[in-house]
Amino acid sequence: MNFDFAEVVNPFLEKADFNQAIQLAEARLVAIPTSPFHLILGKSLLNQAESLCLWVDSFYEKATRSIVVKSLYFELTEFDINTDKWEIEGFTYAEDGGLDDQEWLADFSQTISTDEAFVLVGYESLQEAFEEIALDSDDLQDAHDWCEQLVLARYRQLVYTAHQQAVERQLSWAHIPVYCAEHGYNIITKSVV
Repeated sequence: MNFDFAEVVNPFLEKADFNQAIQLAEARLVAIPTSPFHLILGKSLLNQAESLCLWVDSFYEKATRSIVVKSLYFELTEFDINTDKWEIEGFTYAEDGGLDDQEWLADFSQTISTDEAFVLVGYESLQEAFEEIALDSDDLQDAHDWCEQLVLARYRQLVYTAHQQAVERQLSWAHIPVYCAEHGYNIITKSVV
């Protein structure tokens, strides 16, 4: 993870201003000589929002049979090293600890996790790029790192949009806080719609 690049994008992600984060990262990527990492340009994940919304709804309904769910947390696999499948795991919590102290997310004593992950599709060529391309130049490293920022921004945008769809459909989890991040990444986005 290039933390300098993340510092440019994260302020927008934290405010759920995904379009600005994406535009900024795409502008930086376009300025670098073309590589396989450029395949992310203009490639949204929003076509999967409805499927993700239904997946979350099914998971939520199952979880509420065991606990009173106060928040949901979704985590994207470390996609830069787990290149076979890019997937989202879900967790329910009996509390909403907020963003100030995120230690509550590590307490799995009253947590239920998804049985099956939600697999992202449409980025298979990027998965290959992350797997196979040797980052043997500064331009390739920068393209890789800006692509990484775009994957994170688009993933967060997808989760946020699925949450908005839950509100529109008046699903039972619509007004529960939804958190999302990449595994091992400490910037967490909170969606309250």
